[in-house]
Order: sequence, then C-alpha cells, then structure tokens
Amino acid sequence: MVQIFNESGKFGFEILNDGIYKCDRKLGEVGCTDTGWWFTRATDETQQRIPCDSALDAVW
Repeated sequence: MVQIFNESGKFGFEILNDGIYKCDRKLGEVGCTDTGWWFTRATDETQQRIPCDSALDAVW
C-alpha cells in the first residue's frame, strides 16, 4: 500500500479511506491482494476490480 501512496503523490492525487481523489473528485480505488494489483474507476457502474501489473499501473 505504501507503493500506491508513493505513486499517487507523483500525480498529485490524494488517498482517502474510500479511494483516490483529485480536487475533491473521486477517481476510483486501487489495491493489492494475493492475486496482484487492481483498480476500479469511480465512473464504472459495476465497480469491477480490473487487474494490473504494478502500483504505478493501478494509479495511472
């Protein structure tokens, strides 16, 4: 999770308990499980976790 925090800072994003924000607008969520990194988009109605290769990919 430290990697997510570090990568988010590079883009000027703010990490809160319920996701990643930019200018008080929720962009989505990112995380890591035993199966790897994932992200969701705030605009996605299904809120499915989309797998990705790294914390940088998840934040980007």
